[in-house]
Amino acid sequence: MEYECHGARKYKTQPCAPINFLCGLPLLESVTRSPMAKKITYRSTSEPRLLDRSLLALIIGAILLGGQASGNALFELVIQTIALVTAFAVLDSPSPTFTVPQRFSLLIIIGMMAIFAIQLTPLPYSVWAALNRVETAELVLKAFKLDNGWRPLSLTPHETVENLFLLLPPIAAYFATAKLGARGRNRVVLCVAVMAALSVALGYLQYASGGNSYYFYSEVSRGYATGFFSNRNHQADLAILGLLMCFALFDHEQPGTGRFSTLQANLVLAGAVLYFGVGVLATGSRMGFLLGGFACVAILLRKLKGFQQGALGWLTAMAMGAFALIAIATINGSRVLGATIARFDTDGDMRLEVWPEVIRMAKETLPFGSGIGSFETYYRHGEPLEKIGPRFINSAHNEYLEIALETGVFGLVLMAGAIGLLGWSSWRAYASRHNRDNLDSVGYGAIVGTIIILLHSAFDYPLRTTGLAVVFAVLCSLILARGSDTVEGRNG
Repeated sequence: MEYECHGARKYKTQPCAPINFLCGLPLLESVTRSPMAKKITYRSTSEPRLLDRSLLALIIGAILLGGQASGNALFELVIQTIALVTAFAVLDSPSPTFTVPQRFSLLIIIGMMAIFAIQLTPLPYSVWAALNRVETAELVLKAFKLDNGWRPLSLTPHETVENLFLLLPPIAAYFATAKLGARGRNRVVLCVAVMAALSVALGYLQYASGGNSYYFYSEVSRGYATGFFSNRNHQADLAILGLLMCFALFDHEQPGTGRFSTLQANLVLAGAVLYFGVGVLATGSRMGFLLGGFACVAILLRKLKGFQQGALGWLTAMAMGAFALIAIATINGSRVLGATIARFDTDGDMRLEVWPEVIRMAKETLPFGSGIGSFETYYRHGEPLEKIGPRFINSAHNEYLEIALETGVFGLVLMAGAIGLLGWSSWRAYASRHNRDNLDSVGYGAIVGTIIILLHSAFDYPLRTTGLAVVFAVLCSLILARGSDTVEGRNG
């Protein structure tokens, strides 16, 4: 069936009404709807609406409930249930024409599933013993007379299965975003920006309470802003992504074509720099401090591209810089900024002690790895006695080393392929002069956002939280949709 909507849209009762209520979709649509009452035709109204609203619900649920790496089982179940609805909507919606990078991404996802299959497939004990590189595991099995039967290659198969289910939300978000039109993508960008703004607002309340109230989790960095997350570094990541999404919404490459005037949009963007910038500093995150500056520079460079047409752009640029300086000066004497700067001293940094051991363990478990999700267990098994202390190591604080340990050669190849595909798609979308001049702000913000997450992954584990994993999948989908020979217009 076909609906033609002019101006105010008509809504029909859908079976996904709870999702609509959760998303607050009428508010999102009222903000993103063009002032020009453009005609919109849906081939099937129920399919796009279910796809659009389930994806928005997935993003909201993932950020709101998936802010901890070792998340609450009930929260993860809720997120995965929404992801199943989103996956159903993806399968039930018309198939778009995928770009070449999107087709390659399918191979990478299939490769990921193959790694899980290899690690979880039960093998006869003789075959397992021949492939297993962890001698201690074999000795323990023999000591308890368990050296018979069938065993998977993963040393912690239950953790591997759990991680398999944790992949469902980001994969569903990736394919759902790929099937959206321009308006749907704008709503997704707005949703991420709104959720980031709410998380920053909660962080302000946490900081104002002196670290005593408004925290979502018991194990948090008390005294700092963590928002919907348990880790202040991950809160800083979301705040930076929120700033980039605000930039994507309010950057006017063609003045006068949007809902706001160019001056209004630039003022809103300057305010967003202040709001999210102070929110990042309130986390006390070192990487947030650096990556937030990187994001501001990226935004400024993008704005400078169009500033040759008049003095208004230069004034806006200076205003943005002034707002940033005011934000820093405002808290210059606070303990948060001082503590953040002091933390750049690398003496006693746990990472410098852990990384050499992880590299050694990764070499020991080649080529299959120790099993996805096995880091915590395997590191405790292989940690040298002289380095055992009161600190509990639950992650390598380097996503690339942890992947190498858990997945071996196959994971390293897939990881290199995924990063290479993102880089290639970003280059194709931005390299040539024609594409660079026509790449919209959503694509540019997505490219900068993925770079920030990939950089931070070298020092932390942002993608181990469902919230950031879903947002990252959305950004990747936005990039790969643009990594084709032709650049999609702003209106889809």
